[in-house]
Amino acid sequence: MKIIKQLGLTFLVCVFSSAGSYAQTLGDDKYQPFIGQSGKDVVWVPSPDQLIDKMLKTAKVTEKDIVFDLGAGDGKIAIAAALNYGAKSTGIEFNPEMAALAQRNVERAGLKDKVRIINGDIFDDLNFKRLKRHHFNCLRIIRRNSDRPDFRVIWMRGNHDGPADIISHIVGVDILDEYLFDNGPLKLWILHGDQFDTIVSGYKGLTEFFSALFRGIQMVVPLRWCRWIRRLSKNFQRNTPVIRHRATEEAKRRECNSVTCGHTHHAEDTVVNGIRYINTGTWTEQTPCPYLWIHGIEMGLSQWPGEEQTRLEFK
Repeated sequence: MKIIKQLGLTFLVCVFSSAGSYAQTLGDDKYQPFIGQSGKDVVWVPSPDQLIDKMLKTAKVTEKDIVFDLGAGDGKIAIAAALNYGAKSTGIEFNPEMAALAQRNVERAGLKDKVRIINGDIFDDLNFKRLKRHHFNCLRIIRRNSDRPDFRVIWMRGNHDGPADIISHIVGVDILDEYLFDNGPLKLWILHGDQFDTIVSGYKGLTEFFSALFRGIQMVVPLRWCRWIRRLSKNFQRNTPVIRHRATEEAKRRECNSVTCGHTHHAEDTVVNGIRYINTGTWTEQTPCPYLWIHGIEMGLSQWPGEEQTRLEFK
């Protein structure tokens, strides 16, 4: 057994299957697993309740932690972490029938708000190897500030986010499709921007296919190639002016005086037909990273790192 605790996140990885039976049962009327049944790389053996409790105590799990159970089986560890220690938890299970059983166990325990079950391969998609130090520095700032009572951090969904809901669960933020910031004089509509992309909105099946293909390419080719492919696709679509026009038109219809989005990976700050339009570009390719700041009735586009923004009181 290996226990890792870093940056307020608790990860549990068990060398034998971390599956088990919830409430001393093996399955339910819909699915009955058996001890020793084959999995992807290992066989399933239920973890004893005492061992699970010992692991969680050794990791010093509290209500401030997020527990990940990799190879969750029927969700016993994820449920115990939430039920007995108050932590939020996520179980990732490769077997779809076992994952469905784990989800039903979560619902029977009344923990839908605290436990997430994901049917998938723990070695797919979550490719943190491509994130550089400045990416983790930014995520660390987000995580530290997500628990502040005077500060709300939200995650705007993007069409290439992949497991963004998992990442948001790690850093403790809400996922939203759009958000309205309204302090009276400033009424700012915030969204990703893919809603106005003629390719994305008009050919959803094709878009999903190429999005999956691109995520696969990212795992095997150098990062500079991925940047070149992305720039080529954006130039081909010529969607920067289209999204700018459609976003400002929709903002006007919603009676907003400003709108901000990303998607095009082209940072800009301009006014279109009386509507302030700010595109925050991207922070996943290279530094410096553009970001939007708001102070009272003022807002603007700055870069991190590289430009001091004293108005931001990040810890």
